Amino acid sequence: MIIDRLVNRGAYTALGTQWDAAFEFLEKCQRGFPAPGRYEIDGDRVFASVQQYETSPAQERSYEAHARYIDIQFICEGIEYMGYAPADNMKDATHYDSERDCLNSATAEDEVMLCLRPGMFAVFFPQDAHKPGCQGEKPETVKKAVIKLRFE
Repeated sequence: MIIDRLVNRGAYTALGTQWDAAFEFLEKCQRGFPAPGRYEIDGDRVFASVQQYETSPAQERSYEAHARYIDIQFICEGIEYMGYAPADNMKDATHYDSERDCLNSATAEDEVMLCLRPGMFAVFFPQDAHKPGCQGEKPETVKKAVIKLRFE
C-alpha cells in the first residue's frame, strides 16, 4: 500500500509507462473533473472509474481486495476515509468474484484508517484489503477517480 500526493508522481516513474499514463489521467481529473463513468486508458490493462458519491459510516462499508488489478484511488474533491488491512486479515470473506475481480468482507483485523484529501492517492496492491467510501464526522460528497492497473 502506498499513500502520497499527486505532486510527487515523479517518484513513481520507474514503475513504467502504464503508471505514467495513469498519473497523466489523474492530473487531467485534477484540472477538470470528468463525468462519472469508465474511461479506457490502455484497454483492459489500464482504465479509470470516475465516481461521485456521498461517504457513509465505516461500519456500513465493506472491505474489498483484487487479484488481477492494482487500485490507485485518487481524491479530486472532498475528504474520504479508507480502511486498510492485509488481505489475509479478511476473516469473513465471501467467495472471489472473478468477473468483478473482487473479494469482499464485512470486516478485517488490524484495520488502519487513512484520511485522503484532494490531491492525494492511495495505491492498493492485491495483498491489500481496502474499505473506501467512509466518512469522517459527517457524510461528504466525494469526487474521485479509481485507476485499475493490470497486475502482471
